[in-house]
Amino acid sequence: MSLPAAIGLPRPRAAVLARIAWLALPAIATLALAAQDGGSQPGDWMPWAVVAVLAAGALLAFDVMRLRRGLGLVALGCIAGLALWSGLSVLWAWLPGDAAGEASRTLFYASAFAIVLLAIRTQRDAATMVGLIAAATGLVTLYGCVRLAQGAPDSWMIYQRVGWPTGYPNTSASLGVLGFWTLVGVGAERRLAWPARSLALAAAVPAIGFALLTQSRGAALTLILVSPFAIALVRERLRLTAFTLVALTGLLPAIPALRTAIDTGSESDAGTAAARLLLGGVFVAVIGAAIAVADQRVSISPERRRALGRGAAVATAIVVVLLAGVALQKDAPGRISSAFHSFTKVDATDDGGPHLLSVESNRWDFWKVAAKDLGARPLTGYGAGSFGPTYLRRGHSSEMPAQAHGQLQELAATLGLPGLLLASAVGAIGLAGLLRRRKQPSAALAGAAVGTACVLAHAQVDWHWQVPAVALPVVALVACGAALHPMGSFIPRRAARISGGIVLAIAVLWVIPGFAAERLIERAVANDDPAAAKTAATLSPFDPAPLRLAAQLEGSPRGLGDAIAAADRGPQEWSSWAVVARLAGNDKALVARACARARSENPRLESCP
Repeated sequence: MSLPAAIGLPRPRAAVLARIAWLALPAIATLALAAQDGGSQPGDWMPWAVVAVLAAGALLAFDVMRLRRGLGLVALGCIAGLALWSGLSVLWAWLPGDAAGEASRTLFYASAFAIVLLAIRTQRDAATMVGLIAAATGLVTLYGCVRLAQGAPDSWMIYQRVGWPTGYPNTSASLGVLGFWTLVGVGAERRLAWPARSLALAAAVPAIGFALLTQSRGAALTLILVSPFAIALVRERLRLTAFTLVALTGLLPAIPALRTAIDTGSESDAGTAAARLLLGGVFVAVIGAAIAVADQRVSISPERRRALGRGAAVATAIVVVLLAGVALQKDAPGRISSAFHSFTKVDATDDGGPHLLSVESNRWDFWKVAAKDLGARPLTGYGAGSFGPTYLRRGHSSEMPAQAHGQLQELAATLGLPGLLLASAVGAIGLAGLLRRRKQPSAALAGAAVGTACVLAHAQVDWHWQVPAVALPVVALVACGAALHPMGSFIPRRAARISGGIVLAIAVLWVIPGFAAERLIERAVANDDPAAAKTAATLSPFDPAPLRLAAQLEGSPRGLGDAIAAADRGPQEWSSWAVVARLAGNDKALVARACARARSENPRLESCP
């Protein structure tokens, strides 16, 4: 007797729809996280971490989709190894609570990476992934421009720069850059229907304009320097260049308003610029529709296309050289020397001009401390998330950064050479896969390659990893690139099921308790409930923060024991010692010891208790 069709093998169309649903997870999560200040707080991204880790584990454990051998599997092993190394670093981290959080976040990204790698089977799946990321980032920046044009809240402006949605202009800029390039790639995809291409090109205008309104120097510099080289490497350079120019025409009506907004940094001027960007988007939608219709009717021979592509590459190189020549005219060596001196100076002040045109920053000092950290502990680093306390001791600026403002520098300082090499391997494999030349060219993948290259380069002078609304779509695109490398045979079912079981066990024993602890901490703060904080401390045994919170809620002398326990969990956290000193009451000897330890961990501490 034959089995009923209902319980037979899934139909091919159903399997394709299932893969698309899984591929949509990073895009949906990006939209949700962007609505929560970029998801930088653990309570915002941890629910998605639980979903992603459980989903990845279930896909492997129950043999729903199987992994293949190849560079994609190597990349997955590297990012999983990075998560494991981050988790192990709680044993030596100067901030064990932060190390535990970083391990959970990295496991979140690794799970998303695994889901994308499992779901992509064809180049069409990869293009679908790019389209979903383009839609998500495009919607975020489009909404941002609409709200700015209508009069956005004051909280959207940070230091006279647009900071929404992440609360940090530089990471918000990367959303605009990534959205611009992925949307241009989709708009240049000849096989798509012209209405979709027209809408993508139209949405690219507010995306790039939004990035400009953040006045992010890192985003602007990497956009100018990295884009031409990335375009030159992709096979669809001619098509991508042509449609990039189409999208950039939408900036023409907004250029005066953008200049004014950048000069003044006022909310009203930013709103005016955003309105002009939306108008430019409408203009591009019209001409983009006409060009897309014509593009589908005109056919160019492969030889002619290759010749035009080489011409586009040469033209791009000439433009870059000319722009460099213009920028370097009038005593170029002296200007470069002066700019470098300003960049390396600690606590330098700008001349009052637009932030976008200044070079003053304390990053040089951050990077020197990160290099010293790597030299001191080359094999282990100081533990994930532990750059802050080392900078308090070794830094010279007045800032107190929690990150090294450069992903590779951060990894080197906190996870040593193993972390640095693992993360570099993941990025290199994924980016190489996106840039890889294929028999069937894809403008969408070319646009994703350029956008990913720009954001990865920008991440080396900022901190994107800690903002999931930015890092997650980039991780998804890197996974997409890893999946595009040639694949071998499937891994054995037994190995896949064991791996899935391990992931599910980690979800139950690590991620879910961490998520519950965050919810309890939120309840403790909202209700002044020390019992909830103590329960959170039990669920998160490496983190001193819940015990420190319980101690502060209980007060003196009842909370002293919890404060001491918090200091024992994280001896390098000066704030725990300050709480001990404050709750020690009349025990002057304990106050003196706690204050001495707090000052040794934070030499900048002015008063204690």
